[in-house]
Amino acid sequence: MELLRTGTPEQVRAETQRILESGVMAGGKFVLREGNNLAPGTPEENVAAMYAACKEFGTYG
Repeated sequence: MELLRTGTPEQVRAETQRILESGVMAGGKFVLREGNNLAPGTPEENVAAMYAACKEFGTYG
């Protein structure tokens, strides 16, 4: 499923949080991004939701 393109901002936020809290950040070098590029038609609101969730859940202390 292309969640970033087809999901709601709430779904994108929840999935971003799930990924960031799954343990992938334990090594201190994880970078979350949209992949290689954004698919045409990806809503700006979804990209903004991912970015906001990264700022909230994905920072290193």
